[in-house]
Amino acid sequence: MRARRRDLAALNKTGIVNPESNYCFGEGGAGTYSDGKLYTRSNKRGNIQRILNIFRQFGADDAITTDAHPHIGTNKLPHIITAMREQVTDSGGAVHFEQKVTDFILEKDQVTGVKTAAGDVFHARHVILATGHSARDIFELLHAKGILIERKPFALGVRVEHPQSLIDSAQYHCAVRGDHLPPASYSLVEQVNGRGVFSFCMCPGGIIAPAATSPGELVVNGWSPPNAITPTLIRAWW
Repeated sequence: MRARRRDLAALNKTGIVNPESNYCFGEGGAGTYSDGKLYTRSNKRGNIQRILNIFRQFGADDAITTDAHPHIGTNKLPHIITAMREQVTDSGGAVHFEQKVTDFILEKDQVTGVKTAAGDVFHARHVILATGHSARDIFELLHAKGILIERKPFALGVRVEHPQSLIDSAQYHCAVRGDHLPPASYSLVEQVNGRGVFSFCMCPGGIIAPAATSPGELVVNGWSPPNAITPTLIRAWW
């Protein structure tokens, strides 16, 4: 995590992207710095409360288990991710940093292990590729190995920034929110030409952050610390 912070500082100050260590790649993946939303409109997501309790176990505020719109805060997530990793190693697991997978070991059409850029070989009965959306090298390797990849529908997102005072006045119907009300939120759901348009999450007091994974890209994400009350970022998807 410490090395990743240095790479992020360079990205924020100079715009130089380290393809191996940035907001998307590194310990914990993109979730380490993207607090996002911890709630869902769907009732098919499994035991959500169990996940919230796990976050609380590793350092999140107790309030996330009772808030309608739980929010951990980007400034707290790196410490939580580190605590989770330490629990894995304390329980006998192993984490191999800077071990980029460059090849699969195949036996009778089954993946039985991986090889890394350093020349190390890891054998396993089961291999899980938690690639996220930007691991182009892994997708190219799957294609080269003749391993079928099934595409899935995806949502295209836009980002909108509103002054928090504007949302407060619309939701609370008052000129000034005052000190006893939390920053107001809202959600948007609409059908446009047969496609669903909906707001994904809100980040009160959010910031825009560079989320490119390769030089020459322009990619942004947004997040916020807990209890922030300045501009609000809205992610809308359709």
